[in-house]
Amino acid sequence: MTDAPTPTTPRDRRGPGRPAVSGHEDPPGEAPWAMQFVVHVEKSAPPTVDDVCVATARSTLRVLAEAGEPGWQPEVDRWRAGRIRKIVRRARGSAWARSESMPGITVHHGTAEVRAFVPGPTDAVPVELSKLQVEGLVLDRRDPDAPAAVARPVVVAMNPRWDLAAHPGKAAAQAAHAVQLAAATMSRATYLDWRDRGFPIRVDWPDLQTWPHLEETAPVVVTDAGYTVVEAGARTCVATWT
Repeated sequence: MTDAPTPTTPRDRRGPGRPAVSGHEDPPGEAPWAMQFVVHVEKSAPPTVDDVCVATARSTLRVLAEAGEPGWQPEVDRWRAGRIRKIVRRARGSAWARSESMPGITVHHGTAEVRAFVPGPTDAVPVELSKLQVEGLVLDRRDPDAPAAVARPVVVAMNPRWDLAAHPGKAAAQAAHAVQLAAATMSRATYLDWRDRGFPIRVDWPDLQTWPHLEETAPVVVTDAGYTVVEAGARTCVATWT
């Protein structure tokens, strides 16, 4: 699922030293850059949409936070200089095993296992990734009665208008956008506390009556560029925290 938010940041409260939110168009004459993700989906034990969203979002944050040590910072900085596109693919069996050999970070959350890769140009995606399918992933929602308590998470709430649960790759990309914007918007002290607690995240699916209040009050609202599933300018999700 190919995705990128428009270059706007509602209520920017970015603290010193935090990663800059992408507010730029891609440099002229260059192919767009994207962060690629692969979701591990075995037929016998598929993950839930909720867990895939959280794992994708957390893997984004970890690549951003840990890029300096393995020497990925130039690629991450170039990606963030344009629109922060994210492409979510899926793999199983040997294809998943091959993906794990490429530079990136794998995150496990509940039923989900997602690997985020070092960003790169969309016209030079490694063949091991480019041949993996993007569209057509269908997954179940998490059991609403299952325990999901997590201390002081960043909460990503999905716009009910778009039924993003039916498009897990799109939903995962939106969740990743939301937490990336949240990390750049919150104060440095809040970010460091969140990071030190392992980036706890929860995904909510509000109803149509609840959504307008969330959209109005959330410090981060993700506005979609309209490449897939939703129309350009649609507000797909919000992020809130305490």
